[in-house]
Amino acid sequence: MHFTTLRVARGRRASRKACDAERRTIVGLSFLTLQRVNAVLDALRHRSAPRRMFRIGREASRASAR
Repeated sequence: MHFTTLRVARGRRASRKACDAERRTIVGLSFLTLQRVNAVLDALRHRSAPRRMFRIGREASRASAR
């Protein structure tokens, strides 16, 4: 009978590399998720911002010319 042995990387070096790769993936995903959440919150904030009573800049001159 012939047995095939599987070599499993053991020791600190192998587990550290696996953990680092996993940590980078998790950090990358959480960073992208955080950016997406910030973008959504910014969009909501801009949509719900009260309109200014007095316009500033180009819009002011355009509105007064009408």
